[in-house]
Amino acid sequence: LRRAARSWVGEGSGPVTDWASFERHPWPTRASIDPRPMEWFAANAPDDMCIATASGGIFEHASFSMGLEGMCYALEDDPALVEAVVERVGEITYAWTDIATELERVEIFFMGDDMGYRGGLLVAPDVFRRLIIPWHRKLADLVHRKGKLYLLHNSGKIDPLMEDFIEDV
Repeated sequence: LRRAARSWVGEGSGPVTDWASFERHPWPTRASIDPRPMEWFAANAPDDMCIATASGGIFEHASFSMGLEGMCYALEDDPALVEAVVERVGEITYAWTDIATELERVEIFFMGDDMGYRGGLLVAPDVFRRLIIPWHRKLADLVHRKGKLYLLHNSGKIDPLMEDFIEDV
């Protein structure tokens, strides 16, 4: 990519900084999810090929919505706002996953949710245990009920959470 064509998520703040911006934010809805690209792949892929689909994760999208720094401040100053953002992101991700699991050829769900960096977790382990891991459990349960594969990718050192993911997700 040319440098001018690249963009990065801001770490300081995102579009959601308070309750007013949370309410104004143009959150996607289940009705706004367009399955046509996946339907096209399902109709046009070779007969012996399944489809793997990928999505950004609950923590990633929540932290993109608030900015990682903004989310960290809000965890202390307004934890209910962080909980609401995570809930909204989780609901949207669940709806998208539910729609995609209905497509016969979609067999693999690859969820990328970077929760750490080289040195450790991006926020306290309790935040992941209370807010993020339950959503991964719900998503994995949904995908598995449909007889499909749920893969969770993470970049970063998340050792304190490994047992949680192994046992709960």
